Amino acid sequence: MCGMGLPLIWPRISDKTSARRAVKAGFWMCALLAVLYTVMGTYLLVSRRPFRDYDPSLGWVFYEFGALSGLVAWRLWKNSRVWAVIGLVLVALGYHDKLRSVPGAVIPVFFLLVLFNTARGTFAFHKYDGQQVSTPLTGIADSVAQREGTKS
Repeated sequence: MCGMGLPLIWPRISDKTSARRAVKAGFWMCALLAVLYTVMGTYLLVSRRPFRDYDPSLGWVFYEFGALSGLVAWRLWKNSRVWAVIGLVLVALGYHDKLRSVPGAVIPVFFLLVLFNTARGTFAFHKYDGQQVSTPLTGIADSVAQREGTKS
């Protein structure tokens, strides 16, 4: 699917760099959600008028969602596997009603896929973090060390 121009929806995670790229996509998405929730909460509290289905008294709830999204984004920046799963579950629970009421909702599905791949990326990042990266210079250093070890 990556060859079809959809690397954000289902990226190929084959090394530490690609895993980090998937985590960064989730970070930016959670940061965007934090800003949007905060703006929405501010609008509801300041205008004191309902917006769509949201009552003005829900402004504080949007602030809480914004703070929680910001916390998830911060922990994703630190490659936290636990917070990647927490973020995925929270967004899945938050969009559960939207997916049931609007079957063709594309944006919630997109957010869920990005966070699912973020969770994949955090687990892959820690998997590849423990492995030694082989570069041409480390290959040369290893061969020199082996030759010096055999001459002794």
